[in-house]
Amino acid sequence: MGDTRLEYWRIADSRVTHSSMTNERLKIAGYPTLYDEYLKWYPK
Repeated sequence: MGDTRLEYWRIADSRVTHSSMTNERLKIAGYPTLYDEYLKWYPK
């Protein structure tokens, strides 16, 4: 990886990142989703 901050954006937008870091896998790993946090403040 280069020494510019733009490299992080290129990695974040890659197909591999999108297919390996799904919302379901992130939730299983313990990361909160924006939608879940929203529902805490504004339940349906």
